[in-house]
Amino acid sequence: MITNIIALSELRPGEEWTWRGDDYSGLEWLDSTSKPTSKQISDKRKELEDAEPMQVLRMERNARLAETDFYALSDVTISEAMETYRQDLRDLPASSSPTLSDKGVLGNVTWPTKP
Repeated sequence: MITNIIALSELRPGEEWTWRGDDYSGLEWLDSTSKPTSKQISDKRKELEDAEPMQVLRMERNARLAETDFYALSDVTISEAMETYRQDLRDLPASSSPTLSDKGVLGNVTWPTKP
């Protein structure tokens, strides 16, 4: 879940501020730069929320690739089926439109079958 604090940290990395409560009035800007507007923060939050399903997909894809990395070592003969599986995993972000449920469960992804 993306919070205003996460959005602000991404929007203005390294700048100093404190935030008390949940709404914009609780943001105290301590940095010498100008305080971002509520709209800038909410726009950044939306951008991060929209990107989150693809990030989760990539994390799961990377874990599945890591499980089969030993097949790709130079001293191991990799089967054509395993090569195809690994390539399908690498291609997944370009061919998917993942979603996340309210509970953070990844959906709308068809995972290739591991041989």
